[in-house]
Formats: sequence, structure tokens, C-alpha cells
Amino acid sequence: MHKHNVCPEILLRIICLLTWILLFSGCHRTTCPGYPDEYMKWIPYTSASKILFTDGSETIMLRVGETFRSEPYEASSWILEPFCDVNATASISGDTALPEIMIRSMYINDPVDEADYIYTIEGNTIRDADYNILYAGWADFSFQVREDEITVYSPHTVSLMASYFNGYKEYYNVLKLENDTALNYYKPWVYQVYIAENIGVIQFRELKNKKVWSLIEE
Repeated sequence: MHKHNVCPEILLRIICLLTWILLFSGCHRTTCPGYPDEYMKWIPYTSASKILFTDGSETIMLRVGETFRSEPYEASSWILEPFCDVNATASISGDTALPEIMIRSMYINDPVDEADYIYTIEGNTIRDADYNILYAGWADFSFQVREDEITVYSPHTVSLMASYFNGYKEYYNVLKLENDTALNYYKPWVYQVYIAENIGVIQFRELKNKKVWSLIEE
């Protein structure tokens, strides 16, 4: 058998070449966009604004405490896997006993233009005498938007309602989202939410006491 010895100089050149390839790939600068205007219509809140909901007899006031929207920026990334962390958020709350609405959205521009949304509505968790959860005090409602097409648990496409009357006003382009109420381990405190384009939450429904909270505008 003949042994083939690799010249140290050739080996060094190969190592240097591989190092340059790795450095070039790992130091790529990606220009990331800000959170796009077109997707802000599903998270249309501004800081310090007030929001009123009523069940017909009681009225609760919530305030938009904080909002965030990504601005354009540059980030280091791999050439083969460019990724941008682009997001928008809004936090809406009132007194401690009142509901809190948290909205988070992430915009994904690779490989497709798509925005993912999570609306979380939080309230009081209801338990039995043994401290088991009967009604969970939080509920997540998720959906995705891509080229004006809305999906829930993609790829299930959801059609917008052309209009919806929440008992006080008629709204247009409304998305209705629901959670499963037949779960064995717990039931959601809020199981249904209506979200209007460019408005936000216009109604949500509680499961335990059947209350329906509707947006009212001053």
C-alpha cells in the first residue's frame, strides 16, 4: 500500500480557504424592514388611549399602556439563512380585577411575507374546592395574515365577515375567533373574540357566566 502525504503548505491553504468561507458566510449583513404598515391594521392601538366595554349593565375601562413597533435595522446573519426579528405589540389593561389584553405580532419576510398574531385575553382563573382549574383565566387566539389571506392553525383559511353588529355599532371586515369549549382538563374563561380591521377587539364572550362584553365608543 502506498501512503499519500499531504504537503503542509497545501493543507494550510485548504484550512485558510475554509476559514474565509465560514467568515464570509457568518458575517453577512441583512437589512431588516420595519414592521409593515399593511399589517398594522390588525394591531391598531396607540399608547394612552382609552377603551370601553359593556355587558349592558356594567362598563369597564381599559387603557392602552404600551405599544411597540420594530423600526428598520441591520443585523448579522448567515447568507443561507437570513432572518429578521420584526414585531409589533400592544398591552391593554385596567384595574387588577379587569381583563387584560396582550397582542403580539411577528412579521416573517423569509421565505414568505406573512404576519403571525396572538391575542391573549387574561382574567381571573376559577378553581374548585380542590384547587383544580375549572375555567382558565387566559385564552390565546391566533391567526396569520399573508397577502390579505387569513388563516387559523394554517392552512385553514378563514373568511372575514363583511360586517358585524356588536349590539352598539356595526363594524366592517370582522374576524371571529373561537376556542374549544369541550376540553376535558379545563375550559377557557373567554372562548370567543371578534376583531375588526383597523379597530381591534370589538367584542369578547365569557364562558362561565355567559357575559358578552362589547366595545362602546365615546
